[in-house]
Amino acid sequence: MSCSTVSPNIFYDAIYHSRCPKIMNNHIKTVVNSIINECKENTFEEIVYKVHSVSSPVKGIGRLGVYDLSNGICKKYGINVNRVYIVGPGPKRAVKLLGLSVKLQRFGNFKMHYVEIYEVIAAFKVRGLSIITSNNGDDYETYICEWQKGVI
Repeated sequence: MSCSTVSPNIFYDAIYHSRCPKIMNNHIKTVVNSIINECKENTFEEIVYKVHSVSSPVKGIGRLGVYDLSNGICKKYGINVNRVYIVGPGPKRAVKLLGLSVKLQRFGNFKMHYVEIYEVIAAFKVRGLSIITSNNGDDYETYICEWQKGVI
């Protein structure tokens, strides 16, 4: 697949969440698209490592950008994110409201906090709240972010 055929929609979150959307757009066009084909058979963790490697030198792309770019690649290939990664203020507030303890995962010298999917489900059930059914941690990350805003 050539770079021009990659749907920009898979990187919507990366661009939307970025404080520097022009830098993010340029990074996607010039660097991220060049590694997409290498990621087809990778796990989320391996993709994060690759994306961080090519993104860390770029001023204006931080932890949330790396997560969103990695997740976009996962969406393209139908790769599930097996944990609920806590990146950004919305999910951070949500896990605090749910009383969940976060853990730390390292991807080389890059690290992200997370909770397990089953922990999120259990926290909602204990409180008598409805929760989505999915096997993708990113779906839960989006859900708890919207929940803490009062959207859900």
